[in-house]
Amino acid sequence: MLHAPYGHVTLTEEGARIAEEVQRRHVLIRDFLTGVLSLPEDKAEVTACRLEHVLEPDVLAHFAAIRSGNRRTAELAPTVRGRSRDPP
Repeated sequence: MLHAPYGHVTLTEEGARIAEEVQRRHVLIRDFLTGVLSLPEDKAEVTACRLEHVLEPDVLAHFAAIRSGNRRTAELAPTVRGRSRDPP
C-alpha cells in the first residue's frame, strides 16, 4: 500500500492481488450462506466478513463444490498440504 499523508491510498500489485482474493472468498462464503443455508442476506454478509479471514482453502473448496451442486467434488477436495483427505 502506498500512502501520502492526507492523500489517496494506492494498493501495490501484491496488495491488489490480496484484496481480490479476500473479495473472492467473501463472495463464495456469502453465496454459500444464502444459497445453500438460506440465511438472510444481511446475516450472511456479516458472517462472511468474519469467515473470509479464517477458513482454510480446503474448507472453501468444499463450500464451492457444494454450492455448485457437486457434492462428490466436495468429498474429494484436497487439503491445504495438497494431499487428498483420508477416506471417511
